[in-house]
Amino acid sequence: MRQGYRGRNYGRIGKALTAALMLTTAMAGAAAIAPQSALAQSAQKRFSIPAGPLSAGLAAFGRQSGLQVTYNPAIAEGK
Repeated sequence: MRQGYRGRNYGRIGKALTAALMLTTAMAGAAAIAPQSALAQSAQKRFSIPAGPLSAGLAAFGRQSGLQVTYNPAIAEGK
């Protein structure tokens, strides 16, 4: 068997843990990149949102962008 850090013998468990760590790191990197590309695609689109209450405008933006918009309705009331 191969000897690892400081002469320790890790065998199959060490290889599996190393593979899991590498996979987790790759997935975290991909997750960090994905939202940026989605935002970049949304930034290139034109929206047609008529003047009106803020809640209606946010709902229209959500429909047109394909994004889920969440907010506190009490804050948008009357705006």
